Amino acid sequence: MTIKNLEMKTKKEILFRAISLCRGEHWLYGMPLHHARNPHTEKWGIYDPETGIETDIDPATVGQYTGLNDVRCNPIYEGDILCVTSLQPETLGKKMNVAVEYDGGRAAFLVKNGEKFQQ
Repeated sequence: MTIKNLEMKTKKEILFRAISLCRGEHWLYGMPLHHARNPHTEKWGIYDPETGIETDIDPATVGQYTGLNDVRCNPIYEGDILCVTSLQPETLGKKMNVAVEYDGGRAAFLVKNGEKFQQ
């Protein structure tokens, strides 16, 4: 049996965003970089491969793209707050705000409502 023209698409788009420290508070997109010159000075930046520019960022604002988009086709990033309708039996139909977080133990992005992770 011969399979011709089989193309495997497993490449996931890995994108990040963070808030700029230099150009006012707005989102920048690219690859985060960590520069540790010595134990007392650390610098975080984000490199935009399209422009070739690296800009200083607030490391607390770095979020990875989840690979999902909302109903308006906007990308969903780690750290976003989403308004969702619950599908859990005890809160079925209730609207709630949830935070998108990465769970390293499950190697997955999940939403967190209070202290409870939901898949």
